[in-house]
Amino acid sequence: MKVAAGQFAVGESWRENLTTAWKFIDDAEARSVDLLVLPEGILARFHTRRDRILTTAQPLSGAFVEALRRRTTGKRVTGRGRHPRSLR
Repeated sequence: MKVAAGQFAVGESWRENLTTAWKFIDDAEARSVDLLVLPEGILARFHTRRDRILTTAQPLSGAFVEALRRRTTGKRVTGRGRHPRSLR
């Protein structure tokens, strides 16, 4: 199994984060990567207003996850990210 890390500074815009993730996904696919590990809290990161994640959060059926799912459908690469368990 070939594993790669797609590390980048997650910002406040989920759309910009998605575009960056797509670039990593496409690059990983071109390099025959099986598992791409993406940054923690990839949807959005709010360094000074952590409570904003509550208004930015999306369900698993939301636009962000669905776009990632569509981008990896039919490809070799599988993506994996995680969100912090607590806002405290």
